[in-house]
Amino acid sequence: VLFSLWLGHQLEAADEAHARSAHAPAPAVVEAHPIEQSFEALSAHFVALAEAATAAAVADNEAQLVRLLGVLAQDRRVFVERPCKKPLLHSLIDRLDVATQNKELVDFGMRGDLLRAIANLCFGCKPNQDAVREKQNGLFIVLNQANVDDNSPFLREWAIFAIRSLTENNLENQQVISQLRVQGTVNSSIIEKAGLRVEMTEEGKPKLVRL
Repeated sequence: VLFSLWLGHQLEAADEAHARSAHAPAPAVVEAHPIEQSFEALSAHFVALAEAATAAAVADNEAQLVRLLGVLAQDRRVFVERPCKKPLLHSLIDRLDVATQNKELVDFGMRGDLLRAIANLCFGCKPNQDAVREKQNGLFIVLNQANVDDNSPFLREWAIFAIRSLTENNLENQQVISQLRVQGTVNSSIIEKAGLRVEMTEEGKPKLVRL
């Protein structure tokens, strides 16, 4: 709670400072918004926690930190200077994989919170969509979340949103997912709920198309 109050105070102060400087001459170089600076600091902290964590351990404040990152990632101002959040995404995927394999050891709703952060980071941002694909088994780990888990409410819904965020206007990700479908490793109903379907091209190659 104290961590949330501190962050709220920091963001309010940052917004006030940004507003006071709104009428100042525009700088020659685009500077990061104060919210992006706060987001970058939180991201670096999470990456450090994830690297130090053991296989199933959950660091202090990790769950709360993931929730904050997921909420802040909805604000497009966190992508002004550095749109690509590759280290953060790779750490989120690593923790999602760990949480999936150790469901009984993670906080309530943790998997859904991790998915929300991934989905919001990738929404309308191709560099982040690509970063998930470049992570080993990254797309498959996300796709593998589309199921029901009593310990993670709305997990399936966040997985569907994440799939949409990862595939929108990204042909490379669509191709990888369609190949997984052809191999039988992804349930077709999951893809359909994300508003997609697999079709075969004239060359006999699978591709994803919007419903």
